Amino acid sequence: MIRSRVPACLATWFALSTLAAAGAGAQVGSTTDILTGVVSGPDSKPLAGATVDATAVDGQITRHAQTGNNGRYTILFPDGGGQYRVTVRLIGMAPIAFVVNRQADEDRL
Repeated sequence: MIRSRVPACLATWFALSTLAAAGAGAQVGSTTDILTGVVSGPDSKPLAGATVDATAVDGQITRHAQTGNNGRYTILFPDGGGQYRVTVRLIGMAPIAFVVNRQADEDRL
C-alpha cells in the first residue's frame, strides 16, 4: 500500500521539476537555483505538511521546506551548484529520494 504512493509522488515531482523557467526574469550572471514543486498523493491531491530536504551535491549544504496546503514548496540555493539530492517525507508514507540536475542555464528546477 505504501509503495503504491511513492510512484505517484515521484511522477508528480518529475513532471513539475522538468518545467523550464519561462518568463522567470533571471538576471545575467545569477547562479541562484530555485527548487520548486508540488507533492501529491496517489489520488493526485496535494499533500500538506510534507518535509522536503534538498542537499547540494557540490558543498553538501542542506536546505529544508515544508509543503503548504496546496502541496507546493520552494527552496532557494544562492550560488547553487546545479545538482541536488532531494528527499520527501510525510508521516504514514514511505520517503522518496532522487537527484535533480540543472539543465543548461535554467534557474528553476
